[in-house]
Amino acid sequence: METLPTIPAGPGQKGSDMRPRLTRRSDAWARLLRLAREEQGAELVEFSLSILILMNLFFCVIYFSFGMYSYIYAANAAQEGTRFAMVHGATWTTACNTQAPPNFTMKYDCQASSADVQNFLRATAPPGIEPLQVTVTTSWPGTTADCSSGCAACTTPQNKGCMVQVLVSYSYFLIPILSKSPALTFPLKSTSEQTITQ
Repeated sequence: METLPTIPAGPGQKGSDMRPRLTRRSDAWARLLRLAREEQGAELVEFSLSILILMNLFFCVIYFSFGMYSYIYAANAAQEGTRFAMVHGATWTTACNTQAPPNFTMKYDCQASSADVQNFLRATAPPGIEPLQVTVTTSWPGTTADCSSGCAACTTPQNKGCMVQVLVSYSYFLIPILSKSPALTFPLKSTSEQTITQ
């Protein structure tokens, strides 16, 4: 009986690779389907997705906490500013003329201006608060607790018994790790009013 000659395998081929192309393609699809059904490594993918979500939540909680901390600071700073202004009224004839931090020096027995109140609050800013982002506006409306306008006792607005108002504004950066752009800031404001005692 006459036998057919065998075709020698080419470089990099095995004898089993001499099957029709259709069979080889079917085997490739079968391997892909087997890989798709295998769950090896699925835990790593699920962990990666979960850790991304958890880290986002974690940083959101931190930034929200910083925002609350900054808001509480603004509220307390307004009260501290009025306390400073209410004991530095027209009873004293010498101007405080304080310097901005870090050269601020506390002065007593002097009449405070709006700049003095701002320098005081910037110098006493707690950790985590950027002093340069603190803006203070102090006003003396010329009124008393019993008089809303044209008060005779307040011909000099800083007289004892007159009112003083302090507005504190603090620019909180929503995403501190990014560039400190004004578009990413949130203004926090608080106002306090007290009666001048000195």
